[in-house]
Amino acid sequence: MILVLAEHDNASVKPATHHAVAAASKLPGEIHVLVAGHDAAGAAKHAAAIGGVAKVLHVDAAHLAQPTAENLAAQILAVVARGATRTWWRRRRAAART
Repeated sequence: MILVLAEHDNASVKPATHHAVAAASKLPGEIHVLVAGHDAAGAAKHAAAIGGVAKVLHVDAAHLAQPTAENLAAQILAVVARGATRTWWRRRRAAART
């Protein structure tokens, strides 16, 4: 699976997210979009409507109203730790070693 971090304004996703999903669609695997924010249900709904997106992971928390790199990194690590997704580069790197 491929994880795309959505850039959004809480109401909708920004064009960069559409571009990232388009690029991710060239790789093998399902595309999951992480929408992390506060009161960002509109952005999560918008992300779900992007063609090629298999799953939207919506994290809503007050401390994500003004997200910092540390807060977003913690959310990404939590998603990966739960096994909800794997990173494409890890699979590619492991394949290159064999």
